[in-house]
Amino acid sequence: MYVVIYDLICLAEENLSQTDELILERRELDFSFYRDNQLNLDDIVKEQIELAIPMSNLCKEDCLGLCSQCGQDQNLKKCDCASKDVDLRWNALTELKKKFQ
Repeated sequence: MYVVIYDLICLAEENLSQTDELILERRELDFSFYRDNQLNLDDIVKEQIELAIPMSNLCKEDCLGLCSQCGQDQNLKKCDCASKDVDLRWNALTELKKKFQ
């Protein structure tokens, strides 16, 4: 079960300036806007549900997960899929990392 605590601040679109191009200040990015006394929560709820779901679903905190290529349980046996699928454009950074270790 996930518990999401979310503060929602809603402003009427009528209160915005009527310029052709709307420039929001940083503090206004945390607000939602409504029109005609109606507030559509569909997108807001969907966004918050998506943000609350973990990027990788693990059975416990120290779980290594499953290999995304072969499906091997990484807790039981390591596979070498990740080492096969390395983008060669990262080689220079990999070598630099080894140098500083």
